[in-house]
Amino acid sequence: MTALRPLAVLMLSLALNSCAESHRDIVAPYVEGMDNMKERWSALAQRLEGGAEVLAQPTEPSDSPKLILHGSGALGNAGAVALAHLKDPLNGEPPMDLGLASNALIAFSWTSEERRESSYNGGDADGMRSTLDAASNMKFLVVYEVSEHVPPRVLDDGTFALGLAEFDVHVVDLETQGIIARFPLHAESSDEVRAQVRSDETKETGVQRWLESDLWSRARESLAAALRDQLGAEVQL
Repeated sequence: MTALRPLAVLMLSLALNSCAESHRDIVAPYVEGMDNMKERWSALAQRLEGGAEVLAQPTEPSDSPKLILHGSGALGNAGAVALAHLKDPLNGEPPMDLGLASNALIAFSWTSEERRESSYNGGDADGMRSTLDAASNMKFLVVYEVSEHVPPRVLDDGTFALGLAEFDVHVVDLETQGIIARFPLHAESSDEVRAQVRSDETKETGVQRWLESDLWSRARESLAAALRDQLGAEVQL
């Protein structure tokens, strides 16, 4: 009996895998909705690039739910996306990605023409549906465009030159496609940055990595503060 136990475990594992839902089965109910969302994103990008004269006037979001933006996006009703990703969610390369629209970008990838028919069945079905639901149910989109980006840099004397980032930000009610807020955003490096250098990198490379991470974090914090101040939003990074 003992000799047969590994074979029984293997057979059970194969049976479970054969019953697992495939990637195709999981994403199928979301494909049409994500395709439609991609078209709406593209149209919105064209409006934003067209200039202020073609935009709806900012309105008070009195009849809208509170904007809730979480770092993971899983529990919120909003995402913050770079204009480059708004135009091309799969291949856009913004100068600075604040990492606040991961659910939507992942959902676009999963439901893309290249991946939607995949028969792979080793994924976490519940986790995938949670991500797809979060992307599908977004009510607000915060779109930011980097107008200026000066990366911080390490200097020879052990100090560093401060970096800065300037953004143009639009907040969109996805149900009405109305622009409910517009504002500029400024972020700059901390005066002091403590770096931990890994064993597989040079000191200069490690310090540079921490400097860039500091500016990225400061930009996220500046956006969070602006959304709280201007819209009473709930933001957790």
